Amino acid sequence: MRGDTDVGGKHRAGRRQIAAPTAAALSRTGYAPDTPADTPADLPEGGSPPATLVLWGARALYVGPALGLGAHRNAVAVVAVGLDAPFGVARDPAGSGVGGSGVGGSDVPAVRWCRTALIPPRTLHRLHPGAGRLAFLYLDALGADLRRVLARASDDEAGDGARRAAYDLAGEGELVALLDAAARGRRSWPTACTALGAWLGGGAPRVAARTAGAAPSDAMRDAAGTDAAAGEAASGDAAVAAAVRRMRDDPAGCPPLATLAAGAGLSPSRFAHRFTAATGVPFRRYRTWCRMAAVVRAATAGATLTRAALDAGFASSAHLSAAFRAMFGLSPTQLGLGTTPRGRLALVDVALDVGCDEAAGASST
Repeated sequence: MRGDTDVGGKHRAGRRQIAAPTAAALSRTGYAPDTPADTPADLPEGGSPPATLVLWGARALYVGPALGLGAHRNAVAVVAVGLDAPFGVARDPAGSGVGGSGVGGSDVPAVRWCRTALIPPRTLHRLHPGAGRLAFLYLDALGADLRRVLARASDDEAGDGARRAAYDLAGEGELVALLDAAARGRRSWPTACTALGAWLGGGAPRVAARTAGAAPSDAMRDAAGTDAAAGEAASGDAAVAAAVRRMRDDPAGCPPLATLAAGAGLSPSRFAHRFTAATGVPFRRYRTWCRMAAVVRAATAGATLTRAALDAGFASSAHLSAAFRAMFGLSPTQLGLGTTPRGRLALVDVALDVGCDEAAGASST
């Protein structure tokens, strides 16, 4: 029997465990995978690779062991992916039904097994991990990414009368192979993010990975392949590119929208429109993503959560924890941030050339 595990791979006590489904059990649920389950036999010795968190723009991607969460909601949308095998989505996340028991005494299975699922924002859900690793791609509730990925969702039956998720996304085999190759080190995360942006429906942004301590401006120059000015020109909106750079460099000290608009010679409404068109996400929400990313970078580099929170513009560590939990459905410490010893979570920070991926996607929706 396999139970939920935390980032470090330890079993969590006090919750009912369920077995990963057999092929026969999956066939009875109507599960028809776009790609077959893989075996983790060629993973490095000692088990799965360490958990990895990839940050770029208004997106975050977790790859690793199951996080061991109970029923919860996220302010953002989540694309959940079983990299090695199917996972389950509870039909009634507030209930206790697992395995093959029906919802409300019906013949509908209590757990919908799948390889991919899109969990809408603010939707109560509970996942049952199968064998192997999971990936969670977090997308902003108001962003263009979510609108694009919804086009890949099928009209799946609700089961309990309340649609909890869209399952078996179109092109899931490509997505599984892409994330698995990057997680195993067969493909770099920057190129994987480029391909993932294309999968989401955008173009092919130029990206560059950097370590947590590198200057954001250096990464932007690397992403553009030249100096910052050329990168802004390539983006098609220098004013937005400059605003995004300020958010990344100093999320706590970034001026409000009205100040940035005045500096660009634009009205606040016009600047806000151009910002959303270029990034796919409204100004205030993008700033929140930048603040969260700053906290992750600082915490993985060794800062305390209190120091990381204050430097990123949060009033306190409690303010950060509440905002983090509301956005992602778990606390920073549940993700391994601010804990010792460090090293439970590998960070990949990817700089995006603003206006390539997002602008293409925004204009197509």
